[in-house]
Order: sequence, then C-alpha cells, then structure tokens
Amino acid sequence: MKKHLASRRIVLWGMLAVGTAGAVLAQEEQPLAAGNEALLTLAYPVKKAATPITLDGQLSPGEWDQAVKVAGFRVSGREDLASEQTVMHLLYDDTNLYLGIKCAESRMDQLVAKCQVDDTNVWNDDCIEFFLDLKHDHANYFHFIVNSVGARYDAVGFDRTWSAPWTVKTSRAADAWYIEAAFPFAALKAAAPKPGTVWGFNLDRERQAGGSLQLYNWADVRGNFHSPKLFGHLWFVPADWQPEAQSVAEAAGRVGGEEAHIYVPGGYWVVKEGEAPRGWTYREMLKCQEGEVTRFWTELEGIYKERPQMILRDQFEKFRARYEQTRQLAAETGPVDPEACAAAKVFLDGLGEQLRTLYWKVRIEQLGETF
Repeated sequence: MKKHLASRRIVLWGMLAVGTAGAVLAQEEQPLAAGNEALLTLAYPVKKAATPITLDGQLSPGEWDQAVKVAGFRVSGREDLASEQTVMHLLYDDTNLYLGIKCAESRMDQLVAKCQVDDTNVWNDDCIEFFLDLKHDHANYFHFIVNSVGARYDAVGFDRTWSAPWTVKTSRAADAWYIEAAFPFAALKAAAPKPGTVWGFNLDRERQAGGSLQLYNWADVRGNFHSPKLFGHLWFVPADWQPEAQSVAEAAGRVGGEEAHIYVPGGYWVVKEGEAPRGWTYREMLKCQEGEVTRFWTELEGIYKERPQMILRDQFEKFRARYEQTRQLAAETGPVDPEACAAAKVFLDGLGEQLRTLYWKVRIEQLGETF
C-alpha cells in the first residue's frame, strides 16, 4: 500500500509501554516496547469466544454479542468523526483471531471494487485495512486488506511476497457492506494468546464511494496507515472478563501512554497518569454535547412560530425531529449502542453549522421582504 501523508503537523513524544505477545516470526516473550508515540492510546479487550464464529459475511444476530462493539471511527489526522461509520468486533479462540466489520455506506451504488483477484492493488478500492504487531515493538507488523467482494491482500510490512492462509467472507446490504475474517495463529507463527497478552493493532478504512478518497481510522495514524508507533492495541482477556478500575488500569499500564482509552461495552474507561480510572458511556458524551446547539436554534423557532410559511421550514423540522431523537437516545437507560451513538454525534457535530446556514438564508429572505 502506498503511504498517505497527513496534512497536520503534530509534535511527537516518546513513552514506555510494557507488552508480551507471540512474535511475528518466532515464539518468544518480548521486553519493554519503547516506540509508542500516540498522544492517545487505544486498547480493545478481545474476549475468548464461547464457540467458533461461522464465517458467512453476515454478522448474524447473536453471533458477535460476546464481543465489545466499537464504532466512533474518525477521519485520519483529524478530530472529526467519519460521516460513514465503521463498526468492529473481535473475538479469539485457541485457533483463530476473528474479526467482524460493518461499513456503513449511503452510496452503495458507487462502491468501488475493481480488484477481483488476491494480492493486487486492493487499496485502490473501497476497503478495510488492518494491522497486527504481534511483537508489540511498534516496528514489525502484518498488513491485511479486504474489499467488498472479498479480494484480499497480505504482507509483512511492505513485503507483499508473504502470504498466509486466512479466511474472509463479505456481503452487501442496502446501506452497508460487511466482513467476517479468521486469522489462524499458526499462519502468523504465533501461539494462541494467553489472557493478558497485548498486540499492536489498528483498523483503517479507505472510502472511495463518496467520489474522492477518504481515510478513516480507529487509532489515529495521521493519514499514514503504516505507522506502527501510532497503532492501537488488542488486549486478550478471558471470556468472562468484566471491566473494573483495577483491570483497566492494568491494561493501560501494558499499552503505555499518558492517557489510554480502554473500550468496554457501551463506552470506554479513561486512564490518565496520576488519576483514578473513570468510565464513560457513549450516552454521557451525547449529553455533554447537547448544550452546544447555538442561539440560532432559538431564533429560528421564534421566526417560524411567527411566520409558519417562511422558507426552509421543512428542513428546520427535519433538524428538529433528528435532534429530538438524539436527545431521547441520550436520556434513555439500558444498553448503549455504539453505532447509534456515533451516528447521533456526527449529527450533533454538524448541527451548529447547518443551523447557522439555515438561519442566514431565512434572515436574507426576511430582509428582502422589507424592500
């Protein structure tokens, strides 16, 4: 894959991370890894699967319920959430690492899938790329790519002559495409991870369906997917693992960094140096953002109350309905769906600018009526 250069300059600083994992090409315990340069370190707890995953590309109901469901992918090199979200699930057993992915796509008819053969330039299509740093040394890694028709690419770093017998199935729906994959540990020259093992990991998406290349990522690699010093991490845990302050603090110590986010069902724990770990739900983050709706909302409500026939009222009512749905989602109790919350946050992130534009169009119309 060719390198993508980020447009934003960020000062890098070094930090220590402790990790043991199966080596990329040899079985051995690894010493301290000193290459983590991420300003924010992400960790995903991979639970041991109760039963093997049936690979059919469908993400069947109930099959991935045991896995931590993660959304909230961002535009690489920026703080903005991706407009077309990606959702990932991971599990493992004694034989395989399993990966289940949903790629939301509003333009399925424009999906690019030119590559039909393995080990071609799959990165030129709409595709998912994922990286595994089994040594956790922030330098050596496996690279895998899959497009929407199941064409695969694999390499060790940039060495595309390497190949492995991993399995992938894909499917398409009206508003998304899906991937299920299994990576045999034997093919990676690794033993099955024991609870507590940490691997470097990242999952990225190249979206072409929007008409131009868009780069999304889980851990921010600043526009260059081949940045192992910025990868997130997989933290292998038992099937019955439950998040608590002590266990997430332990994970943060293993992955390194001044601040670490340990993902759990419905949110993540934040671990900072010198502070007690704190759990956040996606719902709490939506509540925090509700107050950011600007004065334009109140003024537009007043205008449409006095002038029901004013232009663009239908658009305003659509905003109102979606905003009320978001407020309801934030106020609910019970299980939190990361995908729904990510979509709601994308809406809230853009609402201020949309209201501002709408407001000035209405005001210009009002001014025109006075002459």
